[in-house]
Amino acid sequence: MNDSPLSLDPALPFVFYADRPDAMYAAMREIKRTTGIRHFLLIAPSKVIRFTGFPDETLYEAIGDLVGRVRTTLEPEGFRISWWNTATLKVGSGAPFTPITGLGGATTPFSYCPLDPGFRLRFMRHCQIVAERARPFMILFEDDYEFSNHGRVGYGCFCGHHLRRFAEITGRAYTREELETCFRQVDDTSIALRRQYAAMMRATLADLAAETAAAVQAISPDTRLGLCQPGCWAVDGNMTEAVTLAFGGRNRPWIRICGATYDTDHPVSLPSSMLTVLYTSQHLPDSVEKVHESDTFPHNRFFCSASMLESMITLALSYGCSDSMLYATHHLPEPLIERGYLDMYRDNRERFAALRDSLEGHEVAGLGLVARPDSACASPWTGGGIADNGLGGPTNASRLFGRYGFPYTTLPAEVQVLVGEPAARILSDDEIERLLAGRLLLDGPAARVLTERGYADLIGASIADAPFANFNSEQVQAVAGLEDVAGKALYSSAYYQWGTEYDTIHVADPLPGTEQVTNFVYQGQSVLADRESAIRRPGLMRCVNRLGGRIVLSPTSFTTRSANFFGYHKREVLRRLIGWLSPEALPAAVLEAPNVSLTANRSADGTSLILTLINLCTDSIPTLKLALSPGYAGSKIERLEEAAWQPVEHAWHDAVLDLPLDLKLLKPQFLRFRR
Repeated sequence: MNDSPLSLDPALPFVFYADRPDAMYAAMREIKRTTGIRHFLLIAPSKVIRFTGFPDETLYEAIGDLVGRVRTTLEPEGFRISWWNTATLKVGSGAPFTPITGLGGATTPFSYCPLDPGFRLRFMRHCQIVAERARPFMILFEDDYEFSNHGRVGYGCFCGHHLRRFAEITGRAYTREELETCFRQVDDTSIALRRQYAAMMRATLADLAAETAAAVQAISPDTRLGLCQPGCWAVDGNMTEAVTLAFGGRNRPWIRICGATYDTDHPVSLPSSMLTVLYTSQHLPDSVEKVHESDTFPHNRFFCSASMLESMITLALSYGCSDSMLYATHHLPEPLIERGYLDMYRDNRERFAALRDSLEGHEVAGLGLVARPDSACASPWTGGGIADNGLGGPTNASRLFGRYGFPYTTLPAEVQVLVGEPAARILSDDEIERLLAGRLLLDGPAARVLTERGYADLIGASIADAPFANFNSEQVQAVAGLEDVAGKALYSSAYYQWGTEYDTIHVADPLPGTEQVTNFVYQGQSVLADRESAIRRPGLMRCVNRLGGRIVLSPTSFTTRSANFFGYHKREVLRRLIGWLSPEALPAAVLEAPNVSLTANRSADGTSLILTLINLCTDSIPTLKLALSPGYAGSKIERLEEAAWQPVEHAWHDAVLDLPLDLKLLKPQFLRFRR
């Protein structure tokens, strides 16, 4: 097989056992021959150093010698050999360096502060040793290059080095205890200090990254340095871009964007688990090479199926990643004991490439999730961590819309979606007023904060806290656009408080001019023939405010996992309300079928629309029904078959499309509309 993929060139993590080189070389050559994968990331040191102790330079000399031997042996055959440095800030116990110290005072025995001068020198020296001996194509830094995920340390570093640096920034010497008391609250003072502390953490990580890049590239100028994005990137000062660019040094920056479903297949969680991939892909500059964390941990199909991996890679490409860091081998002396992932990549290689190439010039479109990583600064310290990771609200929205089959983006869009308290708190007044002058869907917690901030008149209601539910249904009212579903009962067991039925439903007091679309009602006992519904509180509502903005408000928090929202009628009501906000807000949407993820990529001139469809349900879907926005009704339609676009059988019914797709669990399908 050719070793120059059409547009994909994945990097494959690989544990090379030095005591059996022939077997390792044979496995690497077989992988390249059968899949075309040529870029191998040699993983070292083993994380056993966490209990064996801080390694000395001799271990890094051995790493450099091994990586160098493999490179000189295989590079003439077209391989790329890199080093994945798995010991970044989590290294090993026993070193005379300052430990990372959390806000609560906890430390860990093997994580060190990157402001400690001695640790900084040792960190860079280890990288220089490997660079000098190996001249690797790239050095990749493990995702422990962060502050807020170190065992008992759940947020930041508050050691003496950082407290002194913070005093220089603020002009006041805070104690850790003072900051802990402050950060347990959310108010103007705490948010301002949190922003400053977050910026300091980001700068600390970026400064060491820049120094490391300079030190390595002074020895090996062509070696690239890349970041494995940590999961706490937003909490640590939205550090992704600054650290990625700093590690890039004189060469093109490279990042492995975090976003995988670890441990087991849970298909309905796929869209929300990939939200960071969407956000990061859309907000990093084009100069950065964006690669997805296609991680199957712990790297066999007892945990992650090849179909789940296929779907992860598919979504990552649809979101704007150019490639995959493909965790396809088991980290054993027999690396090919698990072949399912490599077989999947081999079988889909050309299709992945065709999708990536077809998406050139397209951007993810749909509902605009208001995504502000700095909203972590408006979320309190709980004693163990920060309550919101910075994308909590958008993640909840993606869980809902991903299962509805409603496309979404993290860029500004025709209809914006504001979810959760932290995002509503972090926005400036100007930002809020711009949202409220446009077309906005918001949930109960966001609406409650906007009420508190004095915007009740612009959202159409005053929102208060959520008391216990004293109703057992939600009923659609006879309003324009919903006449055919008026009177429909929507499931609600919020009163039951069991399983998934734990909705937080705020009390809304609609203002004059606000239209109630649904009401929460008490329906009485089903065995009684003469029962009558009693309205208990307002449900969904809409208004046009004095700024001309169109607002749809849900008193229910989008943290919901309940059958009240995950139901057919509720989805249809929300789809039509979004259409009332703007008919073009949803380029396409799934009708009838449950749990089908839909991602929409639209060309810059709007003439092309590519849909990525993934069935998250065990049941196959023989015929899929889609609602297209008016601008795409009647378009020419093609489906990606293998690696080529082919006409597909279909039937239009005005703007509704029927397609015999036979959509199976976690087997993505792609449609292209041209007008």
